[in-house]
Amino acid sequence: WLPAGLLVDTGAGVEIFDALGDAPPFRLSNAGLVDALQPTTTTLIVATDDGLLQQWDVEDNSPLLTLALAPDGRVRYLESSGDGKSLLAVTTLAFSDTVTLWDLSNGQPIWSWSLPATTLNAPSASLSPDQRYVAIVQDGLLSIYEPLAAGATEPIWTDNTSNSIGVVWNRDGSKMLTWGNSSARLWRWEPATRRATPLLSVPHYSYATGPVLNADETQLLTENADQTMRIWRVWPDLEGLITTAEGCCITRELSDEQRKEFVID
Repeated sequence: WLPAGLLVDTGAGVEIFDALGDAPPFRLSNAGLVDALQPTTTTLIVATDDGLLQQWDVEDNSPLLTLALAPDGRVRYLESSGDGKSLLAVTTLAFSDTVTLWDLSNGQPIWSWSLPATTLNAPSASLSPDQRYVAIVQDGLLSIYEPLAAGATEPIWTDNTSNSIGVVWNRDGSKMLTWGNSSARLWRWEPATRRATPLLSVPHYSYATGPVLNADETQLLTENADQTMRIWRVWPDLEGLITTAEGCCITRELSDEQRKEFVID
């Protein structure tokens, strides 16, 4: 489901149907659907099995951009930035995977680099909300990169213990959620030390979908091996709260009104 409607691979092409199942406002013929997302209310990003990655205008069914993938490249993963202005894509060639951040205003790459070819699961990636970091999962290895820094093609932090197959950042970029073949982990990301610390590890048994945090990040939804669902309580990240308080509040000079309120001379 996308905001514009239900995106369906019909076998003869890709179509969007509205909530009533009426005539589709969008149709892409002679292509099979690989992945899609809708970064804005009027635009749609579609990756098809013929190797194309395109931006479409949903309202008049016209292509706006065709992003220039390498010959024989196949899209494996897509993610839109929070502002809808850029697109993170992982594409696969015969002997390498490529991760690229595209500028959707002109169809040009903001940055791009190649990774060794995947031997196990398809690679997954997620862009931090401030677009400073990208988390990449490849062959069970979780790595964090800083794309615009010197030496960007080398990870600044790596974990090889979680056997991850998927990763996503939370809304403010302070945490990451990863999942693997039997577990899900919540991590705290610390930009000052450029390290991630595990906060929670729980069972999760789904390759198709990852675990989900609720809106205020106090509960985590996972899937059990018997295909039932489980909701976990996520306890407050006390160290993170203390760090935030030290940075904004504990050492802050009190106003005259606050000094009077707390009876401080």
